[in-house]
Amino acid sequence: MTAVTAKTPTLLAATLCVLALTGLTGCVTAGDKPDRRSTDSAQGDHAQDGSAQHLATQAVKATKAARSLRLKGTVHTGGAPALINLSLTARGDCTGTVDVGPGTAEVRQKGRHSYVRANSAFYDAVSDDPRARLAAKLLKDRWAKVPRAAGKIADRSLDGPGDPTVYCELSTLLDKLGVEDARRAVKREATTVDGHRVIPLVRKRDTETQTSYVAAKGKPYLRKVDRRGGPDTGTLTFGDFGTSVHVDVPTGSDVVDLDSLGQLP
Repeated sequence: MTAVTAKTPTLLAATLCVLALTGLTGCVTAGDKPDRRSTDSAQGDHAQDGSAQHLATQAVKATKAARSLRLKGTVHTGGAPALINLSLTARGDCTGTVDVGPGTAEVRQKGRHSYVRANSAFYDAVSDDPRARLAAKLLKDRWAKVPRAAGKIADRSLDGPGDPTVYCELSTLLDKLGVEDARRAVKREATTVDGHRVIPLVRKRDTETQTSYVAAKGKPYLRKVDRRGGPDTGTLTFGDFGTSVHVDVPTGSDVVDLDSLGQLP
């Protein structure tokens, strides 16, 4: 939903780099304990909690502090929409899927590495580069393993599903969504999202309207972000805060370690 210039190589770019270099042109649990790390500010009804800016700031703070959550939604940035369904933790551990058209990418991220297993339709959907089909042939439905880009993704794009692991980094995701930039946002009447009472914060810029929905009671978690009217549109929902996230790390012959095949840029 936010386009920027990528400085860190995407998973697809890394795969294509390895193709050129080679001449081919566990389980982790999070949230088992009560979520005590989230902000303690305002546990009552937030409808009267000051300005839209104040509530947006508290929402980002609370959501970043969550031990884990479920991220679901659809992002439109030209071409086929990306459908996101991921469970992730504050540490960046992540599991789920990102679909683009008929293409599907399974995502796993744990510790210092990311793993993606995508079908050929996914590579076709996210890149016009003819080497994308060769990448799919190289991987043959196996997992691509690359070093995790945590701490280096401030300039990575959220509209580039060629690297679906970009959605696993919660803090950066929230920063790129710009929820906290609510100086011109307006608070609307409370409504509901997935059965939860929420307060909409509406921000308009030129033809674009972004509405951030913040939990009205309890911890002021961000529950939904909806962007319409601009070049990048979509809807993301946040839920299942503090629940367990189990990441099964692929091993053995099902994994292709791209870093070991060639030096990544």
